[in-house]
Amino acid sequence: MKKLIVRMPNWIGDVVMSLPVLQDLKRKYPDIFLSVLIKENLKNLLDYNPYIDEIIDFKDKKEAFDKIDKKYENGLLLTNSFSSAYLFYKAKIKSFGYRKDFRSFLLKKSLDFPKDKLLKTFSKYKDIQVIFRVYEDCERVCNNA
Repeated sequence: MKKLIVRMPNWIGDVVMSLPVLQDLKRKYPDIFLSVLIKENLKNLLDYNPYIDEIIDFKDKKEAFDKIDKKYENGLLLTNSFSSAYLFYKAKIKSFGYRKDFRSFLLKKSLDFPKDKLLKTFSKYKDIQVIFRVYEDCERVCNNA
């Protein structure tokens, strides 16, 4: 089975705004095994989400690394931090996300971070799917995972 791990945001509101990404991925690729990596205190927000096959919660970066190391080939970063990109890089996960905080060299494929504040707030999570082109490129990534 093909597997994809999504690193969820660290804030309640951002988690809620990012949920359509999971729905779109699962609708486009119903056979993909979709895992999410999320901070322990936010896990309950995802407990009954029908698009998620596995929830991996963590307290700190070491625990996160131990839970994902070499278990996933491809990952989508819905966070913008260097540390999230480094975590996936260190775990040998080909990651996709926004170019920000000098992390682009850690990413397999990246997009420029939106400059428009309104876009940043409302659609940055949906727009990140352009990388997969839940919409075209994901065909290759998701089908070769």
